[in-house]
Amino acid sequence: RQMSYILSVKPGSHEKLFASLDKDLTQSRMKHLTIEEEIGDKIKKKRIHEFRFINKILLNHSHLDFSVNFLDYWETTQWVDRKGNLKETKKRFSWVTDFELTNDNVMKIMRGGRARWKIENETFNTLKNQGYEFEHNFGHGYKNLSNNFAHLMMIAFLFDQMQEMSCKLFQQALKFRFNKRCSLWEALQGMYKIAFYFKHKFESWTDFLSLLVNREIERQNTS
Repeated sequence: RQMSYILSVKPGSHEKLFASLDKDLTQSRMKHLTIEEEIGDKIKKKRIHEFRFINKILLNHSHLDFSVNFLDYWETTQWVDRKGNLKETKKRFSWVTDFELTNDNVMKIMRGGRARWKIENETFNTLKNQGYEFEHNFGHGYKNLSNNFAHLMMIAFLFDQMQEMSCKLFQQALKFRFNKRCSLWEALQGMYKIAFYFKHKFESWTDFLSLLVNREIERQNTS
């Protein structure tokens, strides 16, 4: 089954697509929508959502049989600061999608596109910069070695996410002791080496983390 998509596009990487938006034929088919809303609790702000969209437009001139639906979006936020000055911020985003665009769904498509960027950015930033070494060269070896290394990294990331959601000791270690994942990983590696050197055996993962957080082993009540 073919999967649907909402993909970000930019003028620099999709010159033909954006150039075609200014043509008369395209302009006649282009639809526009503006939505205003009030946001903020302490400081009231006005947010203006401006959309322009068109269905069935060529992504490029190399694949004349492949068309996409294009959504352009501007977000303008206006407010008055405490000194009485008018402030304004503007952002622009653009996407292509296989979902047919209408006045009723462009807001939802926009939010989906922005959420996708947020998820990917946070995930890959963590994998690249917080000790998982995602940018490390996994290409050494033959056949499936690089894939196996990448899969092991993702499994480790999955288990760490589960601990971060449900394990209080892990949360304390990450938040109060080390603040950064890479610092926590360095501490864990150091404890592994010390335990190996002194031939110390931990009875559980709880003992290991409690020693890291509390500097003493937390004994479980089994009575």
